[in-house]
Amino acid sequence: METLSERIGRLLLPFVENPSRYSGGELNIAKKNRAASSLCGVLCFPEVYDIGMSHYGSQVLYHLINRESPWFLSRAYMPWEDAEAIMRREDIPLYALEDRVPVRDADWVGFSLQYELQYSNLVTMLELSGIPVFSHQRGEDDPLIIAGGPVTANPEPVADFIDVFLPGDGEESLPRFCRILEESKGMSRREILSRLSREHGNAYVPALHEVRQNGCFAITATDRPIPSARIATLREEDVPRKQIVPLAEVVHNTMAVEVMRGCTQGCRFCSAGMYYRPVRERAVSGIVDQIEYGVDETGWNTVTCLSLSTVDYSEFGDLLCRVADIKQRHGTSLSLPSTRIDAITSDEFALFDSLAGSSSITIAPEAGSERLRRVINKNFTTETILSIVRKICETRVKTVKLYFMVGLPTETMDDMDEMIYLIEDIQKILQKHTRGAQLNISLSPFSPKPHTPFQWHGFAGKEVILERCKHVKAHFYSTRSVKVSYRNPQVSFLETVLSRGDRRLGAVIYGAQQNGARFDGWQEYFYLDRWLDAAAAEELDLSSYVSALPDEQALPWDTISQGFSEFFLKTERERALRELPTRDCRFGCVSCGVCGPNLSMTYAPKEQKASPTEALQALHHDTEEGMHETTRVRVWYAKQESLRFLPHQSMVNSIIRGFNAAGVPVAFSQGMRPRPKFSFGPPLPQGACGDNELFDVTVRAGYPLCLASVAKYLPHGLVLKHTETVEKKAPALNSLVVQADWHITAAAPSLEVSDITAAVTQFYSEESLVVVRTRKNKKNRTIDVKPLVRNLRQEKRDLFVTLSAEPGNSCKPSEFLAVLFPHHRFSDFRVIRTALYGPEGSL
Repeated sequence: METLSERIGRLLLPFVENPSRYSGGELNIAKKNRAASSLCGVLCFPEVYDIGMSHYGSQVLYHLINRESPWFLSRAYMPWEDAEAIMRREDIPLYALEDRVPVRDADWVGFSLQYELQYSNLVTMLELSGIPVFSHQRGEDDPLIIAGGPVTANPEPVADFIDVFLPGDGEESLPRFCRILEESKGMSRREILSRLSREHGNAYVPALHEVRQNGCFAITATDRPIPSARIATLREEDVPRKQIVPLAEVVHNTMAVEVMRGCTQGCRFCSAGMYYRPVRERAVSGIVDQIEYGVDETGWNTVTCLSLSTVDYSEFGDLLCRVADIKQRHGTSLSLPSTRIDAITSDEFALFDSLAGSSSITIAPEAGSERLRRVINKNFTTETILSIVRKICETRVKTVKLYFMVGLPTETMDDMDEMIYLIEDIQKILQKHTRGAQLNISLSPFSPKPHTPFQWHGFAGKEVILERCKHVKAHFYSTRSVKVSYRNPQVSFLETVLSRGDRRLGAVIYGAQQNGARFDGWQEYFYLDRWLDAAAAEELDLSSYVSALPDEQALPWDTISQGFSEFFLKTERERALRELPTRDCRFGCVSCGVCGPNLSMTYAPKEQKASPTEALQALHHDTEEGMHETTRVRVWYAKQESLRFLPHQSMVNSIIRGFNAAGVPVAFSQGMRPRPKFSFGPPLPQGACGDNELFDVTVRAGYPLCLASVAKYLPHGLVLKHTETVEKKAPALNSLVVQADWHITAAAPSLEVSDITAAVTQFYSEESLVVVRTRKNKKNRTIDVKPLVRNLRQEKRDLFVTLSAEPGNSCKPSEFLAVLFPHHRFSDFRVIRTALYGPEGSL
């Protein structure tokens, strides 16, 4: 009987846009025996692989559970639309990437919810798994469905789908859940849920609580709010030192390191700033150790230092100097997700610029006027922003991105005009000092979020926000150096509905998903009508969820406590309306209520202070010195069955990372964006393997290249075979290849040996066999395959053929098979390139 893995390889992977999203086999994945594990879970990220694999929190949870020897945690991501259609048609369930076992076979399934517009994807993933979507429909054999992440600050909109919510930090909360679940095996589902609610401490079980109408909301009755989990310190043992390295290209192709958690700025609109309080910093030495070990284990050449505001890290200057030292030894670049340039010195900024090597930078004034910035507690002046821009002009940055919100509380058209004036002033500075400078303006509608001082304020309205965005855009319509874009206000309207919603929205979410809602955060897939129709079917008016709320109204998110008091939030709201600033927590407690006897702000210990100026000088000296003597080495390798759907560029990146992880001194190109000197032979068709593929790499002269040291950092199925030194000025591999040998096996059961023989006989009898080659963004081309086949031999179900690979006169194996077997697909065959030939013979 055909296994699920075989069905995936035959029916799914050959026909999707990006097979690497669904194939698994990445470097550093957990390799455990599911049958020998006492508890199996699946971490589901309700977004496409490209985004999910860029989420650092998932890497942390994956490490936490898999380090426990009896437990096994695997992963699944939301299939893209092409994959979902095939999975439904071919009855392929959502499966774990690690071992291709159905998600529904796990003991528990956890969803990491980062964004409200992922809710329709959550429902879709449950459907594809064959798990009942609604929690009350699940039986004793179904896995427990749990969820965490920042949007669980208000779990009510998805409470109908989730058995257990674990809001807050996961480092202690998730292992505690697993221990209770493991100890509860043999108990009924209801008994397990009751025990979790009783013993866990941070578990919210919606099924155990009644819902009653209270004013404009359906409110869940709880004895006390469920406290959001908080860990007192960021422990080094919880860090994922060997992070999973994706095979496919993802949104953030970097290694992530968390510098600190939390933010002290106190922006009144920011739900993340409230959710992750208080600030907890890691030691510089621990961060540096993570980077060095991580680069060695993954081969990433860019490191992202994660936090809500990394430049507020108390030892930021020292960290930059230590990263500069790593760059000298590993060539590692630095990336920051957010940069408040006003918070760092000129020397630190110059060093950061050299480490990042980026031609763009983002500034987030958030509001156009000083008045409105006081309202939201963004306490810097217009002159501060302009001085930041002048500082940027001293670097290689060519593109400045400005981020503003529209529809903030108390905002008027005067504030929008102030925004225009600020943009104009910035443009003038850039034009004066930076040739070819580009200014990109991003306008995002404000969405009032739970557990923030603005939670009682309403959404400004789709029409109002659209008018204000168009007002700014129209002003710069004819200015080529300024580009203004804005987010669809309808998207922000729905985001606000789902963030402030109650239990009644579960039926709306399900109805919208049944109407076709998927990937609602993607503009090209967003259709508000699907949601409005679903709401109408439930006789709900979605606009009621975005209105201003009276102080006495009970709130759906009162079920969860973030630790701070309602008094603090209301005080901050009043200070906002009076345009009064609230100081940074670092300079004095503001009595929010989060800190207590067992939880407080923790800062990185002061270590030996380095000089940014000296670090920058050393970095420039090292760059100028470079690598003088080099050797060009040719490497033969095999791309095996497990990687036959891996795209060529993804394979190239895997090899480059492997060399980097192994510490091979690879030479780099010159220029602003140096690239490692690799040159690859002609790409294999997707779905084909190669026995004798090759690439050239330039390394430091005299370096004894050991392939075994590189091989351990490559994904399974990528085999390095042997090397040979070649002349530095030898022609590029692509220009050398004139023909290739292919071994093709008929894998489709419907193809009999007699059919293959008849096709070969027919091939030889024809004078000409024409196919049309479709070319992206080019005119189609007609090709006669017959003269491009240099040799053809059949052995039962196997064909051995030599095809021309000359530039402008080549034949692809798919084209050869199309003329022999016009009624079969390329996926019906196993294709292996066995040899490449140059003008003088085998390469």
